Amino acid sequence: MKKNNWSYMGSSGPMFWGGMCSDFMISDIGEEQSPIDIEESEVCDCNDKVNFHYTEDQFTIVIENHTFRLYPSKAKSQYLVFNEVSYKLDHIHAHIPSEHTLNHRYFSMEWHFVHKNARGNILVLAVWGNVEDEGKECFSDISGKLSRKETSVLLNPNDMISKHSNIFTYRGSLTTPPTSEGVTWLILRDIQPMNLKSHLFYSCFLKNNCRPIQKLNHRKVKKI
Repeated sequence: MKKNNWSYMGSSGPMFWGGMCSDFMISDIGEEQSPIDIEESEVCDCNDKVNFHYTEDQFTIVIENHTFRLYPSKAKSQYLVFNEVSYKLDHIHAHIPSEHTLNHRYFSMEWHFVHKNARGNILVLAVWGNVEDEGKECFSDISGKLSRKETSVLLNPNDMISKHSNIFTYRGSLTTPPTSEGVTWLILRDIQPMNLKSHLFYSCFLKNNCRPIQKLNHRKVKKI
């Protein structure tokens, strides 16, 4: 089976990723796979530090089989600093429902801000969104652009970031093949309220693109 034939259902779904090719084998045998459930009572405090440095930018929209990606035009201006190491924003994408869970609870949506440092190490900032009566439109400009099949959108990542939120962090993997390990995860504790209209629109593009929860194994989740 070809590498690009993986999916979220049937014989090419998550249960079978590890057997599709040797590059995907870590999906079955890895000890630090993502996503995970975060048991808040088991989380320990830490002294890690995070600073966000995002600005308004024009993002290129690329539609793929299982999601859409948003690429910043000024990557050097979009970054975060984690423990004094700078990670540039590579792209943003999303999953419905959430991939990570909190105390076994799923949320309506999960945004992934994928970053890389100068050595190519990956850090993913995850932001949960949940449908609420007083919810807002998450990145509302995106939905209009997608519906009109436009190729770019003006966004400010800060609109999705609660800078006073606690942040969970742990060592994990990519959540899509090849599910490579060695990924640093930062997950905002504050949940972004979103309205039903926004969620229904994104659901048309994302169509249940979440990987099942993986074992925590020896790992510890920390809180910043």
